[in-house]
Amino acid sequence: MDQAVARECLAVRAGCGLFDASTLGKIEVVGPDAAEFLNRLYVNSWSNLAPGRSRYGILLREDGFVYDDGVIARLDAERFHVTTTTGGAPRVLAFMEDYLQTEWSDLKVWLTSTTEQWSVIAVQGPRARDVLTGLIQDIDLSAEALPHMGVARGRIGNAPVLLFRVSFSGELALR
Repeated sequence: MDQAVARECLAVRAGCGLFDASTLGKIEVVGPDAAEFLNRLYVNSWSNLAPGRSRYGILLREDGFVYDDGVIARLDAERFHVTTTTGGAPRVLAFMEDYLQTEWSDLKVWLTSTTEQWSVIAVQGPRARDVLTGLIQDIDLSAEALPHMGVARGRIGNAPVLLFRVSFSGELALR
């Protein structure tokens, strides 16, 4: 088993590998106060995140312990795509709804679980761009057009795609 894992790691680092990460939770946070809402929940700032960009977010409990983490993308001025840990979307959505309804009911924000609406395929390795180039439509995959932590909308056939240029292991996902 150790040798098989080592071979797979080398193959991905030398070429390309695919990983089904669809179990990650997904929540849409929408509204004119969406950035302020996320600012109040997460340890990092969301007001200064430009549309088409993403960053890693850390959600803390009231006692300061980490409750969840994930990549959050700003799709436009009033729309964020929040990812949660695998299986974390229901509890994170409930956490968000609790604060929205009991503490910050003045904020104009709407929350929707989209976990079942989006599959996630992580494409990793130096040949990732080569693999995606023949599939992705309407997205310029060049490093200049889609920088690290960039997000873009496109298609694969007739299916909508939300492409994140992020990394789960530290190196750039597209080169």
